[in-house]
Amino acid sequence: MFGLVLIAFMTPGQITFLPIYQMMSGWGIMDTLIPQILPFMTNAFGIFLLRQYFMQVPDELIEAARLDDASEPMIILKIMIPMARTAIFTIGLLSFISSWNSYFWRKWIATGNLDGYWGEYNRTPYEFPLIRLADVILMLSEAYNEAGYPDRAIAELNKVRERVGMPLIGSGPEWLAADTKDDITGRIRRERACELAGEGQRYWDLRRWGCLEESVADARDIFGDLMYSRAFQQRHLLWPIPLTEMDRNHNLIQNTGW
Repeated sequence: MFGLVLIAFMTPGQITFLPIYQMMSGWGIMDTLIPQILPFMTNAFGIFLLRQYFMQVPDELIEAARLDDASEPMIILKIMIPMARTAIFTIGLLSFISSWNSYFWRKWIATGNLDGYWGEYNRTPYEFPLIRLADVILMLSEAYNEAGYPDRAIAELNKVRERVGMPLIGSGPEWLAADTKDDITGRIRRERACELAGEGQRYWDLRRWGCLEESVADARDIFGDLMYSRAFQQRHLLWPIPLTEMDRNHNLIQNTGW
């Protein structure tokens, strides 16, 4: 049984999202807060950590409780849990941080039930978004700014911010000012990063702005410890030319790094 816990501990959480989604959708509870709570009430790491703490409890202490006619639930409540308060607090803290930062799960939960089906978006109470209106509006804002129409650029940018009740750019306070082209560019890029988080747009935005190389950094956890290294290569800027195209046209030269 503990081996199964270790296997679950080593399994990436993203792998479980699809079956959990289908299960919750099949139960018809996607319009509630239950899908935000139930899947995260327990985890393999918590079971592993509590087991290690419980194994440190002396057997003599448990035997003494049994001699005093304490039941198993009483032993757990009065002896095991109080001695594992540090572990329980640690599990609660890490689970809270993980759930608080887990925007991916909430981002892709539909506001309606799919009756357990995945991919049949006609079952949802809304049209499945193939193109995000906010994405189009922010691209229009960026185009206006590059073309030299700052007022139009800010007006389009504020359409996205006003929709969610955010203070409007250029609405009065100094911290909302955007007086130059560079200021507006920074505002638009920040808005795209927040509005389109977790939707696969960030890489393409950074590449289009020429900021990809300077944005590449090592991945670190919440404690600052290195998880894995990242490195920029010139091949990240351009896709390879298909071999079939190069066979047809011998004047083509393959892009750098491919």
